Amino acid sequence: MFNKNNSRYWARENPHLFRQGAFQERFGVNVWMGVGERLNIIYSTMPKFKGRNTNRGNWSQESMKKACDAVISGKMGLRQAAVTYSVPKSSLFDKVNALRSGQEVTLDAKLGRFTQTFNSEHETALVDHVKDLSSRLMPLSRKEFLQLTFQLAEKLKIPHRFSKTKKMAGKDFYQAFMSRHPDLSLRTPESTSLMRCVGFNRPQVERFFNGLSLLMEKFKFQPYNIYNCDETAASTVQKHAKVLSEKGQRQVGKITSDERGKNVTILFCMSAGGQFIPPFFVYPRQRINERLKIGKPSESVLEAQPNGWMNADLFLEWMGHFIKYANPSKERPVLLVLDGHASHKDLRVITFAREHNIHMISTPPHTTHKLQPLDRTFMKPFKDAYYEACGLWMRKNPGARITEYEIAGLVNTAFTKVSRNAIAQKGFECTGIVPFNAQIFDDLDFMSSEMTNIAIYNVQPANSSAQASTVENNENENTLKVYHLLHHVLRVHIIHHHTIHHHTIHHHIIPHHIVPHHIIPQHQIILDQTVCRYIVQVHIKHHQNIHNHMIVDTMS
Repeated sequence: MFNKNNSRYWARENPHLFRQGAFQERFGVNVWMGVGERLNIIYSTMPKFKGRNTNRGNWSQESMKKACDAVISGKMGLRQAAVTYSVPKSSLFDKVNALRSGQEVTLDAKLGRFTQTFNSEHETALVDHVKDLSSRLMPLSRKEFLQLTFQLAEKLKIPHRFSKTKKMAGKDFYQAFMSRHPDLSLRTPESTSLMRCVGFNRPQVERFFNGLSLLMEKFKFQPYNIYNCDETAASTVQKHAKVLSEKGQRQVGKITSDERGKNVTILFCMSAGGQFIPPFFVYPRQRINERLKIGKPSESVLEAQPNGWMNADLFLEWMGHFIKYANPSKERPVLLVLDGHASHKDLRVITFAREHNIHMISTPPHTTHKLQPLDRTFMKPFKDAYYEACGLWMRKNPGARITEYEIAGLVNTAFTKVSRNAIAQKGFECTGIVPFNAQIFDDLDFMSSEMTNIAIYNVQPANSSAQASTVENNENENTLKVYHLLHHVLRVHIIHHHTIHHHTIHHHIIPHHIVPHHIIPQHQIILDQTVCRYIVQVHIKHHQNIHNHMIVDTMS
């Protein structure tokens, strides 16, 4: 192998030589040599192309267009136009001849014999498809995207250099594609349950905003009188953020206080004006001792419950804690936005709220990830700050473990850091509560729920008594379709949530009286999660070591 006059020659079997010209990358060879006991083995590989190493083609389409116009109009000669507009003379010659012969010409620079696999139209469609799947909460992984790209090229019969063995595009295509579309990036998705995808639908959200609008118009709540409360858990075992470590190390560890820790329930509350109510702690204990209160947030309350869960008694006690800081009155009522937890709907809680001018509105089921201000802007920063405080505590106390006696102090550190006016105000703003904006969510937000909407039938309204019997027969037939569809929905629900071998589902699981005629509209019915839950409520009786499960209707 040798180099002569800036041209490369290869000679595999002398004296046969062949020459390759018009190089676009720098020549070089990587050599690894292993010295054995009797034999020297030499391995050589050509380096991978890591970037553009030539200035060829560094001219703009505008320069080439002006040069072509100057030559065709006769204002300049070929050489003068090439020098004036800094374009290659040979390229200008080819394009001028093509234009004079009436051919279609592309003015962009092209180097090498390889072209881009997909044109701009195909790539735009591919990008739109990726974004559409992401908005439906079904994003593609890197491997799935490369497989889809291969299938697209095969389907459209586009010449490509993808691997037909792996049936997927390569990493070079992926890197070039991502560089051409900087609006796409490889992200780690957050787990979103199917119930949240289905629950956050347009009818549910509109119902919430309609109720909120009525309350806002009637009582004229000010931002500092609108509150949101929600519970979360603080664990004695912290999660870790990314850390610095030696490159190439297989496993990087960081100490935690235990393998499985205890959880303490904390109820937070904030207003649209930026005020935070002191936290309310629920410990999984029989009683509270003074050691648990060390370092706790100022004016916060600590209570004990054997399971560490919030119940109606404790929430009623928190309501008494809440009115000390919210100061509701008949002239200045308070609006409290909360979720549909059972402890919030106890009769004693509702009575207490009415007596103290507290108006409560609940977010629809499985919509708190979008409609609850605390979930949108507070909980994630608080958890990050709490885990950071846990890590610092472990570093300052080597060999010690975080127990429930340190939780109040660690929560105080995180709460003080995160409880800012801007976070509270932004939480109410991005949910459309304050300032009130019922159109805060667009079609993309409801995209995931649209896939679960099922159009059942269209019923034409009866215009005369002669058509009454026909309409009644159609209603009976369509009601039967509802039964079969719900039967299928129940099967799917059970298969997904229970690992069993056999299911026995009664055909009379949906009695006729459960589906009254007044809930069947005269126009197209969309069967969503709420309707299913209203029509059918089932109870699964679990029996130990029994494989056949009987679903029993509990509404009759």
